[in-house]
Amino acid sequence: MTIFEDFLSKGDLYLMLEKEGLICKAFQEKHIKSLYEYGWYDELYDNKEPNFKELEQLPIYVVLLDEYKEDITQQLIKEYEPLSKVKKAGHFFDFLVVNTELNLISGFGLGRKNRLFSYISLNGLDFKDNDEEKEELLNSSMPWKFLTEIKFTLKQIGLEMFEKDHLPSNPDMLQDAIDNGPNKNGSYIIEDDDDEYTKDDINGYIHEHQIKFENIEYFGMLLKEIFPFLEINELNTGDY
Repeated sequence: MTIFEDFLSKGDLYLMLEKEGLICKAFQEKHIKSLYEYGWYDELYDNKEPNFKELEQLPIYVVLLDEYKEDITQQLIKEYEPLSKVKKAGHFFDFLVVNTELNLISGFGLGRKNRLFSYISLNGLDFKDNDEEKEELLNSSMPWKFLTEIKFTLKQIGLEMFEKDHLPSNPDMLQDAIDNGPNKNGSYIIEDDDDEYTKDDINGYIHEHQIKFENIEYFGMLLKEIFPFLEINELNTGDY
């Protein structure tokens, strides 16, 4: 049985993923209703209520790859061998979007500098990047471009994480610098940082940290509507 057949028939692999909350249909009613107010699935509401029963029958699946569920990851690799080369190459996918009728799998995740990377595989062949033809084939198989939106969301999380991680220190240590007051030169010192800052500098960095945190929380909330047990901070590769 192929991975595509397993998903369609809710075979052993599907049930293993389902038990851990790591797989779902991309066009489930609860996802559509909860994410519509944030701009997702908008084209499905064409002056009428979507046909949820019909949408849930679409063979489009989303899989979350949890690095702490290594046994499940290995089972996925066993069932779909092309995943092994990606795993061995370094950064692994965070998500898969699968069309079981087209035998298409798009895998994507955050890599070095938390940049989005995305590959696609057809009929058990190796994953390839920049395959716009197959990606468009996958997107066009959907009544709304779910693949485009989930990839955009993950890309934004990665960008915000990168920028946040490159701000000086962290909010607590920045606040400590203000609480400790200026040195004899009137400058503020951050622990483990040799530079000197003004109070305005420090407050500005605290504000920037907060903005980045809120943005990560927002985009992360969208993904957690699909996978409630997803730990957003675990998407941060820390590879800079």
